Amino acid sequence: MAEYKLDLNRSDISDGEVKAVDVAGTKIALVALEGKLYALQGYCTHEQGILGDGYIDKKELICPMHAGAFDIETGKANESTSWVTDISTYACRVDEMTGEITVEM
Repeated sequence: MAEYKLDLNRSDISDGEVKAVDVAGTKIALVALEGKLYALQGYCTHEQGILGDGYIDKKELICPMHAGAFDIETGKANESTSWVTDISTYACRVDEMTGEITVEM
């Protein structure tokens, strides 16, 4: 696995926000929730919806195309959205001094 520094800073993403980010040619969804950052696979397993364009409902990332739901911490698909399967998650760190975001993929 390799570590990648993102072109955005922690201050660029507000709590409750989802952003589509390109990391070394791979799309990920960066999610800010309850003061933490999470990095998840950037596309839905159903019809490749862009999860970075999705939204947060409680602790789930919701696909904007057909409302597939994924646990933000684990990537596990919600059983009630049986048309999707689990997605990948990636380690995400924020440098407390600089706000720099690093993702391990």
